[in-house]
Amino acid sequence: MTSSTATRVGAPTRGDGWAAGYRLRCPAVTRRGVQVALGVLWLVDAVLQLQPFMFTRAFGRQMLASAGAGQPAWVTGPVDFFATLVAQHPVPLDAGFALIQFALGIGFLFPPLVRPAIAGSLAWSAGIWWFGEGLGGVASGQASLVTGAPGAVLLYAVLAAAAWPAHQDGAPGQDQKTRRGQGRGRRMVPRRVGHPLGGRSGPAAGRGPRFGRGVARPD
Repeated sequence: MTSSTATRVGAPTRGDGWAAGYRLRCPAVTRRGVQVALGVLWLVDAVLQLQPFMFTRAFGRQMLASAGAGQPAWVTGPVDFFATLVAQHPVPLDAGFALIQFALGIGFLFPPLVRPAIAGSLAWSAGIWWFGEGLGGVASGQASLVTGAPGAVLLYAVLAAAAWPAHQDGAPGQDQKTRRGQGRGRRMVPRRVGHPLGGRSGPAAGRGPRFGRGVARPD
């Protein structure tokens, strides 16, 4: 099964085939959908960060240190420093990494926290891309999509920048109050200005009701 749906738009004409009267409609991609997807991805990364291997010295010496292999000195130096630091203190640092990723994931799932979560995601992704992934091997001159370049975490940063909420998406509760206030204001305005009962405006508005022709007046 796919996520697309078929919508009937009219009866097919002769010779057009069965699918002539149908149109495939794909679900729209919204900013909120991207935000929720990023939140889920960060939560999954946080859970993976809690694997037993991540709390050992091998995480820094084997996995992180290998990201600087074959890189220029301005990439290898920070990567080696970060790998050595993690190898010396694997438990507290890895627990801190998991907490940061949990915080980012939760922030993306709650609209009031989306903007701080996006800012934190951009900063965290940039740091991991440099110190943890060695810029995805781009500086080595031998990077390719097969080897994982330009780095998975860079995609997180791109999606986070694209998911920055528009101005009207920042405070949904305030928007609802504004709409309700506008609706009450519209109900209070009379249909025709100039007469409290909605009658005609201008000089004729204050003359009052007229008697019809042929109607007897009281003595």
